Amino acid sequence: GQPDIVDRQNVQQPTVFLSQNNQQKAIVNKANTPSTEATTSLLAERINKTRGWLAQVPDDFYSIQLFVTTITEADKVEAFLKDAPVTLDFSRIYIYETLINGRMWYSVLYSDFATQGEAVEKLEQLPLSLKASDPYLRRISALKKESVQNM
Repeated sequence: GQPDIVDRQNVQQPTVFLSQNNQQKAIVNKANTPSTEATTSLLAERINKTRGWLAQVPDDFYSIQLFVTTITEADKVEAFLKDAPVTLDFSRIYIYETLINGRMWYSVLYSDFATQGEAVEKLEQLPLSLKASDPYLRRISALKKESVQNM
């Protein structure tokens, strides 16, 4: 069966997605950023791109959910976006807001795949830093149902 995101809320999801070296680099980069507007707009841009993507991607496709985090921890998503692994195509990182158990969350996704086999292959190729957050496959139809813009 399909994984159910609500069932996973009982499991504490890791919220650290960067290695020690990358964390230090992110802190240095943050210090060099003139304002947080740049990173906030990066998050807003990805959310906006995700709306367009969800509107056109077929329901029977798959995506990889890299991690979820509460919207109060937007800085974690911004840090990930600023320092995303080079093995990922940045233009294929998608983020949407969802309501789970009365709380708002960001769901961070990667790409779309026509078959489950293609998605599993990419999932297995993810860097260890991302595998640590226990990514898993999601069917696009389920993502469309739970994304806030469709509520």
